[in-house]
Amino acid sequence: MGVRESSGGLSFTLGDGKFAGFHVDLCERVLADIRNSWACPR
Repeated sequence: MGVRESSGGLSFTLGDGKFAGFHVDLCERVLADIRNSWACPR
């Protein structure tokens, strides 16, 4: 998953290579649903 530093309102850096924001939350939820439906380990 990637983020753009120029998309401040939708995603932002927390430092140490960690990101947060709407797009990050959305992607994490989609990935969690895919993992659950495919029974993949985290």
